Amino acid sequence: MKPTQFYIAVALGAICLILSVALVAIGQSTQSVQLDFQKRQSEIQIELQKRQAEVQKGAVSDRVGGAILQDMAVASLKNSKIKDVLTKNGYNVQASASPAASPATSPR
Repeated sequence: MKPTQFYIAVALGAICLILSVALVAIGQSTQSVQLDFQKRQSEIQIELQKRQAEVQKGAVSDRVGGAILQDMAVASLKNSKIKDVLTKNGYNVQASASPAASPATSPR
């Protein structure tokens, strides 16, 4: 082997070694970035689940509140004090024409 060929082979070997080390370093930094990304994604999912739970609580509260308001409207037909409370808070209670239908409540 001629000295020129030897130096070329050593240089190519050195370049391969440098590129291998660079590839390992890039792989480790990419893995670190990926772990950070997964951690952030988990935090976002937890936050979204908390918000979804709050929305669900609001929906349940809305249904329960509506049912209570309807019951109070029915009771207000027999009790003027309840009707006064509803009127004071912006609800106008009127008896419906058909006995099967519940009384209508409407905010001011």
